[in-house]
Amino acid sequence: MARVPTLAILSDTHVPVTARLTRAISRMDIDALLFAGDHHPTRFGVTRRSAAAWRRSVGRPLNDAVIAVPGNHDYSPDDGLAEWRERFMAWWPSGVSRIDGPGSFLADLGYLRIIGLDTGETASHLSDDQLAWLRALSTDVVRGPAIVLAHSPCFRWACTSDGLSTPTPSGATPCSTNSPAWACWPTSVATSICSPIVG
Repeated sequence: MARVPTLAILSDTHVPVTARLTRAISRMDIDALLFAGDHHPTRFGVTRRSAAAWRRSVGRPLNDAVIAVPGNHDYSPDDGLAEWRERFMAWWPSGVSRIDGPGSFLADLGYLRIIGLDTGETASHLSDDQLAWLRALSTDVVRGPAIVLAHSPCFRWACTSDGLSTPTPSGATPCSTNSPAWACWPTSVATSICSPIVG
């Protein structure tokens, strides 16, 4: 059986505090840091200077082994995520393959898959393009176990000891006018993500 990778997760990082956390994490000999966005939680957008400060306090001490998704504070009013993508998507653990989607990715850590999603400028939804990409993922590609990495909760599936509990008894995709777009994740993919992790 493949080795289970050792991971740490951070989000909403304030650089002085994060530098101390990073020193502690670096002593844990992790395979990757999962960063769930908002590299500077009191400002909007990524600049060359803010990205360099974040990398100095977090990325470099961890050998740039960072798997990141954006938070709403990473969006710039001027260019959206252009600067974020240029900086944060360039820092990636060596030896970890990635399939890119529209604002999303599927990373393969051998035993474990990471599905990275962007919950948008308001940290409240997945885009139609991301939903279409998710629906197109086959269970052979995802082949659990997997972790969904997003800045904010992006679906309402509940993992239980039986594998998956959905809002509808039949297991149909729970889309309605009262459901946000991110509730429309296909049961087959959600099951492949939930069931190998529980039980």
